[in-house]
Amino acid sequence: MQVIKYIFLVIFLLFIKNSSLSQTQINNEIQTFITLEQAMDLAENNSFNVKTAAQDLNYYDHSETLSYFNIGPSIGISGDLTFAEDQRENYNSNIPSQSESVALEVNQPLTGLITELPNLMAKKSLRKAANFDLFAERIKAREKAAEYFLNVQQAYRNIDIKKTELTSIADQLKETKILFESGDENKTKIDLLQFQAKYIESEIKLSQAENELQNKISELKTFLNINSNLKLSYENKSYFELRNKPIEKLENIIKKGKTNRNEIKSLENKISAEKYNLLHSSSNYLPKINAFARNSYEKSTQTASPNDPNYTYYPQTKFTYGLSLKWNIWDGGIIADNQMSILNKKRKLILDKEQSELAISQEIILAYNNFKNFNENLIKSKEAVQISEEALKLSLLKYQTGDLSASELILVQNSLTNSKINLAEMRNNLDISWLKLQASLGDIPKITQ
Repeated sequence: MQVIKYIFLVIFLLFIKNSSLSQTQINNEIQTFITLEQAMDLAENNSFNVKTAAQDLNYYDHSETLSYFNIGPSIGISGDLTFAEDQRENYNSNIPSQSESVALEVNQPLTGLITELPNLMAKKSLRKAANFDLFAERIKAREKAAEYFLNVQQAYRNIDIKKTELTSIADQLKETKILFESGDENKTKIDLLQFQAKYIESEIKLSQAENELQNKISELKTFLNINSNLKLSYENKSYFELRNKPIEKLENIIKKGKTNRNEIKSLENKISAEKYNLLHSSSNYLPKINAFARNSYEKSTQTASPNDPNYTYYPQTKFTYGLSLKWNIWDGGIIADNQMSILNKKRKLILDKEQSELAISQEIILAYNNFKNFNENLIKSKEAVQISEEALKLSLLKYQTGDLSASELILVQNSLTNSKINLAEMRNNLDISWLKLQASLGDIPKITQ
């Protein structure tokens, strides 16, 4: 009896465990709702390019801090143990003469207080450049995430449009079938067949739209580097349409973009760093003067006479200080070669800056023109939908009275569906171009701007 109770207890515990696991799996499959702003924040936090840029900034930050130690003192310890094989303490003992020394030395560069300043300024410029690079990567991550998000949103809208179309076609098919089977002379077999074909075609398009949605969601999840199921929170209208902000003139926008773009600021600081590196390299032609202080302890062994087997030790402590000068008059052209390398890198950076300025101007113009075009055509797209909806209402009345064939009604229905899809795409492209315009100006893309 006890054994049976034990078996039932084990089964019950296993059932509870499996239920808990099943509940955990269900909880893991709960969909995550995110907004456009949240998607951009996720991209910024999870982007590998942003993390790499942040790591570079961290490196240059520490490198700048450590550079200050180059103008401070250096401390060294040295020790020697020497043997003089040719000098014997005793010709009969065959023991070599030896000496021992230990020294502590402190060196303070004097000329280095001046010659190391360009190096410090170069490190500071590189740290600033890394900060601008990080900012630029943040903008790129947010811009790309917004584009992926808005494409998913567009896929959702397409599904809604195609579902509406399928419902409308289903109603028209049902009505045509009833009228045809009732013997209505205005409805022919051709009308019925055309609506049946159109219904199947609408089902296929809806299925394709649903598949396209899954592909777009997969692309967004991959870019955001997340595994949970996503469901978007979005507006039926475009984000810019809801806010309707005025846009500055193109001339002002181009001027702002050239002065505000992080890529240009980064290159300017990298060019500045090479200027300081060249100045620092030139200091190698100058003499180096150091102040030093040395405290040493020495011990050596000698004999009183060649025949005396006894050792005499002479330990002594010395403290010395003063100045040391070192001047490399000729180094075989090593410094000159290093300076040529720095100049070459500087010139390349200047060319990169000029090329980037031209590319940025074109990028701003393209983003501005696209945004302006989508914004102007949005009103026309709305009007096209309204006209198509009115045309469909009139066509339905004429179809019911037999003054319009099924093929003609389907054409009107297709026109309305296309108008709705065009309007949805126009809104999607308007938002994308708006965010791209913000990014082209060096601003963090935001929908709340």
